[in-house]
Amino acid sequence: MAKPASARLAWDIESYDVVTPQKEKKRILHAQGDALHAGEMFLIVGPSGSGKTSLLRILAGRHAHGDWQGQLVADGAIADRHPRRATGYVDQHPLFFATLTPRETLTFTARLRLPKSTSKDVSSKVTQVLNELNLGKCASTYIGDERLKGISGGEKKRLQVAAEMVSDPTCLLLDEPTSGLDAATALLTCRTLSRLARSPEKRAVLAVVHQPRASLLQLFDRVVALSDGRPVYAGSPNDLLAHFESVGAPCPAHENPADHLLDLVAIPDEVAGGDQTEDELEASVDDLRKRKAIAKQVADAFTSSQGARDSKDRFKQAKQQATGTQQPQGIASNWLHQFNVLLQRAWLYKIRDEMVVITQVTMACIMALLLGAIYFQQGLSQASIQSRVGAISFSMLLMSFIAFDIVLLFPKERDLYTRESQAGLYGASAFFHARCLAELPGHLTAGGAYATIAYWMMGFQSSAMKFAHFFFLCEAVVFAGTSLLIFCGCCARDFEMANNYATVFFCLFMMFDGSGLCGNQPVHRVHPTILH
Repeated sequence: MAKPASARLAWDIESYDVVTPQKEKKRILHAQGDALHAGEMFLIVGPSGSGKTSLLRILAGRHAHGDWQGQLVADGAIADRHPRRATGYVDQHPLFFATLTPRETLTFTARLRLPKSTSKDVSSKVTQVLNELNLGKCASTYIGDERLKGISGGEKKRLQVAAEMVSDPTCLLLDEPTSGLDAATALLTCRTLSRLARSPEKRAVLAVVHQPRASLLQLFDRVVALSDGRPVYAGSPNDLLAHFESVGAPCPAHENPADHLLDLVAIPDEVAGGDQTEDELEASVDDLRKRKAIAKQVADAFTSSQGARDSKDRFKQAKQQATGTQQPQGIASNWLHQFNVLLQRAWLYKIRDEMVVITQVTMACIMALLLGAIYFQQGLSQASIQSRVGAISFSMLLMSFIAFDIVLLFPKERDLYTRESQAGLYGASAFFHARCLAELPGHLTAGGAYATIAYWMMGFQSSAMKFAHFFFLCEAVVFAGTSLLIFCGCCARDFEMANNYATVFFCLFMMFDGSGLCGNQPVHRVHPTILH
């Protein structure tokens, strides 16, 4: 195979360290360098915890924690440490809105990535990408989730790739594109990636695969194996067997070379306990000692191998060809465009999940009927004052958490927001306002339904103006309660924590809403030790 002409991405990583929860510094990646060329299929393999994903996130400019030292070269220029529009990054976990179709998802993504394109150009590009990634048959099917049946796992993986392809990246980085797929679907996915690399655009493709099958391995031009953050092999997949033979660890006949490689370098830290006899335990210790010796032998052999020298030369050549320095790239579109697209996407997602809105309105009506029956026609006399105060107090409390489902909003969609915002699609402000505005009509409808039923059943004054006051007061409390719940969701890492925050706030409001005080007795008379 001919040697690729130019480097799309090159790296020289000196180190990458993170701080553990015990406040100790841990080195995730050690010294390594290489380059990804145009039209090349590049594979990174290694056991769990070997640093594959950490390396990929550094290359994509999406490292979230830790500190790394080194240099990156991207598309012929020295690159900074921020995400680049020309580099597509595909996370290992598909994150989409379940009630949107692949065509709609790609259309919204294309409008955010290509803000200057016309609707016709966006539609044409989406159709092209759908056909290119064999998604045409499911283009109008809901993506789905655990509640809603939708497209298959393999189609979701390809849809992730399609979301990056709408902006024509020169380099495509994929983290575990075959995880969760059966062998046949995984092979089909990698063949699709190979077709993208061999296309006239000569896109560079770098994928992290935990344990590739033999036929999948042959689709790649270059393989780098990591163990404990260090490279232990770099070169063509066709040279794997010869390399094993040269370091004294030949691959058994009829065994997948990738499996053999992982067996050599995936060494446990200690012998597992259990119901072992003394002889069995001693044998396990001896076996572990031998495996560690072989792993060290493989790692030491690589440092002086031709593969290690080639990796260094590839980076040096890319750096010599680099001209200039890339400037940080901001968001492609303005705030108003982001808000418009995100609002349309959120609204379409919301109205298709009609059961949520129906449930909210139904529960509001049921609660209105129950409270209306309890406080039915209290009258307007002096004797019913306390009852009317209780009715209003319960109504306001109910309105404040009628939108309690929104506390799930940001914990649930935080990963999706993080991925898209890091890719430069939009900012936090546009996402927040669009998402909240899309949720508001359903919540206000539920509040209005409650106010309309409860007011007349409870026997308040038969005045249109008084009813309007009660109606808009309920809507205002719904709005305030929604804002508080959104605040709780933003502050929390998960739903359980958000639920705890919201419960504490609502309990405080219930304690100090004033409905439990008798006559004109002020709060400081009831609890003088709190305020003095």
